[in-house]
Amino acid sequence: MNTKFFRYVFVSMAVGSAFTLCSCNDFLDREEDSFIDKTATFDSYNRTNNTLRMLIHYSQKG
Repeated sequence: MNTKFFRYVFVSMAVGSAFTLCSCNDFLDREEDSFIDKTATFDSYNRTNNTLRMLIHYSQKG
């Protein structure tokens, strides 16, 4: 039983180490062209309306 326990602990530590070493560094990086600046957001009625709807939606959730 001791060998099974130590084997389980070793495998768990190996998997945990693999997950921490193989993190997703690029996952949250966004490209510059995916951003819309403030002037472009409020130039169009539809973009302004969508932005306000999104803000109201998220403010009601919180």
